[in-house]
Amino acid sequence: MNRVALAGFALLSLWPSTARAYDWAVVAKVTAIEGTYMPVSVPFKVDTASGSCPAGTLLNWNIRGTDATQKAQNAEAILSILMTAKSSGQTVTIFGNNAGCTVDYIYLT
Repeated sequence: MNRVALAGFALLSLWPSTARAYDWAVVAKVTAIEGTYMPVSVPFKVDTASGSCPAGTLLNWNIRGTDATQKAQNAEAILSILMTAKSSGQTVTIFGNNAGCTVDYIYLT
């Protein structure tokens, strides 16, 4: 019986799993949006500490896409989410990284 359990554990430990690309997740309110770096990145601030990034630290969304059109659309979408959250007082759920206070995912909640 022990051999069966050990074999099962060994098999499960080798099973591929989805890797998380982020270190932290928070629900927060947007307090500021920096538009200067558009369309390359969208830095913004929230009212909650985000991992090792204190509240009020600039968090950075780096624009993604395979070509200039997709990158521009991505920048507009993220800016729209952040502006909607800021102007309406809604929260956002953010998933990010301690290194560089970068953001991987943003959800309007």
